[in-house]
Amino acid sequence: MKKWAVLSFAFIIVGLAGCHSTPSAQPASRQALNHAETIWHDIGSWTAGKYTAQAASVAPTVVVTRHGLAVGSTALTYAQAKTAIRTQTSLVKPHWFTLKQLNAGLAKAKAGFVLKQLTDLTFYRTAVTPVPTTGFVARGKRLYAIEILATGDTAAKLPAITVYASAGRQPQRVATSDLAGRWVGADGRQLRVIGDKLYQNATLGASRQLIQPLRKVAVDQLYSATYLQHLAVAAQRGYRLTRATTTLATDGSTLYVFLSKQRMVGISSAAASPSPKPIVAKIPVRSKQTS
Repeated sequence: MKKWAVLSFAFIIVGLAGCHSTPSAQPASRQALNHAETIWHDIGSWTAGKYTAQAASVAPTVVVTRHGLAVGSTALTYAQAKTAIRTQTSLVKPHWFTLKQLNAGLAKAKAGFVLKQLTDLTFYRTAVTPVPTTGFVARGKRLYAIEILATGDTAAKLPAITVYASAGRQPQRVATSDLAGRWVGADGRQLRVIGDKLYQNATLGASRQLIQPLRKVAVDQLYSATYLQHLAVAAQRGYRLTRATTTLATDGSTLYVFLSKQRMVGISSAAASPSPKPIVAKIPVRSKQTS
């Protein structure tokens, strides 16, 4: 009887210990990266165990993942990435981080999970980075970009890690037909929506822009370098322009984003050092339309 009691107590201790163990990166990372669309923007980085926050005056770097891929990329495994890196002759004294060192970096970044194996990381090859040295792993609303090697005479003990967040105000999905009418900004500027066009008074007369629900734009046409820059500026201003819900118009320098049937914001890339609320909201004046 005493033997069974001792065994039962041992099982309870093991169970309690298991409850406090750090969760594994997978399969949560795979699930997060496989969503139809996630917009990530960098919020800071860890270098040599020290954190530096992304400057508010600088537009962040944006990564968009869709169905397991970063847009404009092909996925590589750890083995494929390492093979590609080894063929690169320009590396000076490469130092490969061990699994223990990578996990130490994640612990320092308070990621809340561990890599069980190096294959938990996903690598993205693009035209800009044909030989990726950064592995990605996601959990919840955070994406971690982890350098798997360091170069030079000084062997770093911890990997450099860039932290991305999926955050910001997301526009409501609206129908273009619900936007018709006159819109007035806090600065007195007036705009009008007629059909699928946004009209505004410019210096040289009235200008008009096409109103586009992004869900109707083909994926291979939407995620251009210019649009990624728009996403970065929007993220800097606190907005997350998801394809499924965003309807907007642009004159080339300003995005006019419809947050709802009643509110619009103008997001300009020209504004420097934005304040916490840099965007002027456009408020429509409701009136009965006569045909």
